[in-house]
Amino acid sequence: MQIRQILTAIIVFTALLSVGITATVFVVRDRASSEFRLVNDKQIFQSRMDQVLALVDTQLVEFGPEGDRSSFFNETNDKPLDYSRNTANYFNNIELTAEVRNPIHKNILANQPNLNRKYLIPFYAQALSKSELTFYSLIDGVDFRTLNCRADPRAKTQICPERTYTGRFGSNSGRQGANNITVSDKQFEQIIAAAKNMQSWSGFVVGGLKSAVAKIDNREQVGGSQGAIFGVLRLKVFPIVAQGETIALLAIGIEMSSFLDQLADQLSVEYKIFLEDEFASIGETFYSDFGFSDLQSEIAGSLNAEENAFSRNTQTALETLKLELGKVGYASVFVFRDISALVEQQKQINYAIAPIGMLIIVLLGLTILGVQRSIFNPLRQSVDVLKSLTEGHTEIDVPQRRGFLASENDEIGRLLAALNTYQATSKELDRVRTLSQELEHARDEANQANEAKSMFLANMSHELRTPLNAVIGLAALLKDDAKEDELDDYLEPLDRIHRASQHLLSLINDVLDISKIEAGKIDLFIELFELESIIDDVISGTEGLAEKQRNKIVKEFSPDIPEVALDLTRVRQIILNLVSNANKFTEDGEIKISAMLSSQSQETLLISVEDTGIGMTSEQTEKLFSNFTQADASTTRKYGGTGLGLSISKQLAELMGGDISVVSTEGQGSTFTVRLPLSAQDGENEPREQKKAADGPSLVSGSGKKVLIIDDDSDVRNIMSEHLKRQGFSVLLADGGQAGIDIAKTEKPDAITLDILMPGMDGWSVLKQIKSDDELSNVPVIIASIVDDKKTGFALGASDYLNKPVSKEDLQASLKQFFSLKENLSALIVEDDRDSRYYLKKVLQDIDVVSTEAENGLLGLKYLSSVDVLPDFILLDLMMPEMDGFEFANEVKQDKKLKDIPIFVVTALDLSEEESELLSKKAQAVILKKTMSADTIADQISKLLNY
Repeated sequence: MQIRQILTAIIVFTALLSVGITATVFVVRDRASSEFRLVNDKQIFQSRMDQVLALVDTQLVEFGPEGDRSSFFNETNDKPLDYSRNTANYFNNIELTAEVRNPIHKNILANQPNLNRKYLIPFYAQALSKSELTFYSLIDGVDFRTLNCRADPRAKTQICPERTYTGRFGSNSGRQGANNITVSDKQFEQIIAAAKNMQSWSGFVVGGLKSAVAKIDNREQVGGSQGAIFGVLRLKVFPIVAQGETIALLAIGIEMSSFLDQLADQLSVEYKIFLEDEFASIGETFYSDFGFSDLQSEIAGSLNAEENAFSRNTQTALETLKLELGKVGYASVFVFRDISALVEQQKQINYAIAPIGMLIIVLLGLTILGVQRSIFNPLRQSVDVLKSLTEGHTEIDVPQRRGFLASENDEIGRLLAALNTYQATSKELDRVRTLSQELEHARDEANQANEAKSMFLANMSHELRTPLNAVIGLAALLKDDAKEDELDDYLEPLDRIHRASQHLLSLINDVLDISKIEAGKIDLFIELFELESIIDDVISGTEGLAEKQRNKIVKEFSPDIPEVALDLTRVRQIILNLVSNANKFTEDGEIKISAMLSSQSQETLLISVEDTGIGMTSEQTEKLFSNFTQADASTTRKYGGTGLGLSISKQLAELMGGDISVVSTEGQGSTFTVRLPLSAQDGENEPREQKKAADGPSLVSGSGKKVLIIDDDSDVRNIMSEHLKRQGFSVLLADGGQAGIDIAKTEKPDAITLDILMPGMDGWSVLKQIKSDDELSNVPVIIASIVDDKKTGFALGASDYLNKPVSKEDLQASLKQFFSLKENLSALIVEDDRDSRYYLKKVLQDIDVVSTEAENGLLGLKYLSSVDVLPDFILLDLMMPEMDGFEFANEVKQDKKLKDIPIFVVTALDLSEEESELLSKKAQAVILKKTMSADTIADQISKLLNY
């Protein structure tokens, strides 16, 4: 499809859309105007309705106990028809001990209510004849039957029951036989409650229409199109009181129809009144029972269901308003108004607007055709020229624009000018194209060289650090063995090997870090952590160097510093570099590490390292942060180093959105200040919460937990295996990814350590398969690798990430996150044999348990009574002099202070059934010496302590 056709279609569509929007605006405007008018009418009609109801209530009050003739109902008035005796409100003059002189009250008390007709008829006759009242009814105060009833003969509703009717006032109900007004049970409860409180009650009730009753008697259909069945009355009921007791009720009422008919005539509307089921007391009520037509019933039902106050239907040309009849909540008046003339008027307006819209569309189409001829022909020619120029045909002629709309300043004119310029530069573009090809070739060679460099760095990282990891790990193990075997002569050389290996590894890491920073391949891993713990860790790690240089390290940490969201490893690296440098260039001095929030911004963290060392000149500080650069050549010769530490630290700080600055005075010292944001979130991931070790003690040998080590390097497997065995874990070994997955599926380990760089299946693939396996997905996986990619590891489901070489402390700290581990345990060994005590002490030392010895039970009890901190458990022999194990266990369990200490019996005796049963009540486990091993003892301790 050509652009002119598309543009034509767009313009036509826009025109139609405009017409549609305009029509919609008119419709919405009409609807909004109608709704506004209906809301306004609703308020006016409701106000008039409230006025009508107020008028009705005023008439009822006139003939009740609150009216001007309230003395008629006073029990002490012996002449009730003498209105000159009228006093204030009847209810305010009730006396509990007053003498009953009113003949109306006496007749009721004498059970001769018919005698009251000569009083009630004169009192209400004039009101009934003038239709100011529709009826009155005297009701028995005990069984609530009607005693006297008189109604306006012109009333539309059948009110007074037959004389033989003995039921409750207003209880005669039923759609096919209503012959008086009906009062619902709920309403009657309200009437009785009001009477007890000496108050009157007002409400709306229904009464069968005389016309409907006649049709029912003649078995004719009623309701709906046949006419209403029920009418609505305003009812007022108040008590007749004698000596504080209600002896009767008097009900008076007015039909609402006459008042509403008059209001409807004034407003030129039709109305229907409706009472809900619960209050109509005639079973389920239908709108047709109150004279609603089918259409009116449908509209009223919709308004009630949707809880709307009005509706407007142009199809039926009917507007409906729902008005509340008083504040009772169950009586409604629906006002219907014919709007057919208004609807017809709107149709005529719409018919007049439609031809105008069509005429606009036709004129618009003709305009489009005229403009197309003047614009799109030169545009098509320009496209053809541009295509030829693009294909390299530079000799083609650029068209000249002519005509009424021709101009050099409009879009077509500027396009032709641009084509002329393009034609003139085409040959130059050919030369540029040739040069570009040469540049692309050079770029490809540079990319290949960069890839080769990256591959070299990756290989060097693996090849250099892998054997170093083994050296560091083995040196650590040998140091531990030398300490245990008390081979002090070996400790100093092994310590040198370990420190030299660590130093060499840090140098290699510096070179690799600066290479990754230059290549832009270093990633930050943001996590939440406490900064003070990192500073304490750095101080602990540099204490040896500080002691060697005879320096004092001082820490100042502001309590206002919250948790920070930074790369924990990189922050530690920066602080460690600065503190190490300060120690290196300071002797017999002081190094102060300070951390505080910036006074300029509470979101900026300041970490400063101040020393009293040799200091620097301004020339030296200017080149201090350059790669492979120190203050001068003499500094390198005297103090050593690669000159990379400060450069790496500065670039790492900048990666986290911060910086490092230095202030130094030669001969007095230097102050390095690190500025970092409290949060260095990259916008892609939320900072990861730093995992905390489980509460409680550290590793206990024989814990029964299985750890699978997956690593292709046998040295790494052996070193980590030795660490784990010494910490009490069962170890499973796998030399590759697939083998590790097979072992994990078979053995179901409690934790897995995983290398990343392995032949065949790498660590990432292994991690994905483990986390996708339903049986293994919850097993903690600790990545232990040279590869520094925490983001990928945690994204794939790793539980922790350790960088090689993995020390015993790092491995233990990581495992503490996933197991309930215990540390700082203490034990009491009660054993008379010296060699057995020594063996048990060595077993406990291997699992980091501090032990105290006692040669017999008596000495054991003496020790327990003398210490403030009791041991965590007791290893107890049975056969001992002075006090044997049985007596010792019995004494411990009877002592309130000691009874909760777990006891492990270690004995060479073959116990009888009676002895075994006795010990089962005193000890947690019995270990026979003939089958005793370190693992047996450690496993029993672990079971006791719920590992």
